[in-house]
Amino acid sequence: MNENARAREADLQGVVRLLFLLDRAGDRPEREEVPEAVRVIRSELRVQAMDFWMRNPDYLAYELLEEIRSCRRSLSDSDVDLAASLLGEEEPNLRHCRMVKFLFGAYEAIDNRLSILIARSLADLRGTELPTGGIRSDFYLLAKGEEAARKLLEEEPVMSWYVDRAVLVGEIAGTSSGNELKKRQYERHEYAETRNGKRIGAITDPARELLNEIRTRRVSR
Repeated sequence: MNENARAREADLQGVVRLLFLLDRAGDRPEREEVPEAVRVIRSELRVQAMDFWMRNPDYLAYELLEEIRSCRRSLSDSDVDLAASLLGEEEPNLRHCRMVKFLFGAYEAIDNRLSILIARSLADLRGTELPTGGIRSDFYLLAKGEEAARKLLEEEPVMSWYVDRAVLVGEIAGTSSGNELKKRQYERHEYAETRNGKRIGAITDPARELLNEIRTRRVSR
């Protein structure tokens, strides 16, 4: 596969991730915001932070376990087993792509994948003026996009992986802003100390240590 073909494939994979991220981790917009909009993720920074977790199961597992350790999430066998599966599974490249650190954290231009959704009337992008004078980018899933996600899942049941992962990412992100999510990611030195243009290092070992700590707590309950 030549470089152009790989780039097109990566764009299409990104389209699927973004579609399901909007569909399953987006919030309900105000009715008058955008005609036909059914979901919205507010700010590109929040989209980037959530996409990072979708593509890096070790970081997502660590966040899930940290939620349990800090008692922000109740200790359950299903969550512990889920974290273990995130750390143990060998995911295909379609699902697990290390993001390159660029300037202020994990970042890849989303213009290409977003433009594919917009061109097909599946999504929309609007700028919202902030009290500070800045402009925030809000990402909307349209009704046609919601229907496309449903049909894609019906035709390709393997896509349920994206659904499950997007739902979990939405739960972990909660109502935090993009800045708050990025701050959490920067708390790991593997992320914070990565030089610009280099790939962010894995945290599989620290996550497994935390998993073992929580498993011990579960046994001693």
